[in-house]
Amino acid sequence: MNSSIKHVIKREYFTRVKSKTFLLTTFLAPIAMVILFGVLGFLLTRGSDEVKNVAVINNAGLNISDIKSKRNITFDYTYTTKEEGLQAYKDKKVNGVIVLPAIDINQEDYDIVYHSDEQLALDESESIRGLYRKRIRNYKITTLGLDENQLKLIDTDISIDPKTVLDKEKEISSI
Repeated sequence: MNSSIKHVIKREYFTRVKSKTFLLTTFLAPIAMVILFGVLGFLLTRGSDEVKNVAVINNAGLNISDIKSKRNITFDYTYTTKEEGLQAYKDKKVNGVIVLPAIDINQEDYDIVYHSDEQLALDESESIRGLYRKRIRNYKITTLGLDENQLKLIDTDISIDPKTVLDKEKEISSI
């Protein structure tokens, strides 16, 4: 290689690598990304500290009166119609109103309606979703006359056991 080409490459390398911009972006960008993801993770997993009293209008016919609270949400079953629940919200007796619509056995999706001027925190909506998901599943199992033990047999774990063909001494692990 020509010495002048080596000289140009060396000069370009050191002017680029030794520049403050290169050093800052090389070292600070990954640190900034870690901090950004840490802050986002913290904000997404942080729930509301406020305890919410929520009226539940059970048009689904689910057996849910035993659920008194979940995390920072207490459930109030004293209101039987959506209008009563909304009036209780307007009178500031409850922080929101959950309306459970009737269940269609053939329907895969189920939309719970939450009435409030304030949005539920992420952990609160996940908590409510999980709570009623189990109840709706059990309701469908009972209504369809399915046996819970037979349903457990439907789910099957699959594993692959690798065996060598030519090299019998070699062991292969399954990942």
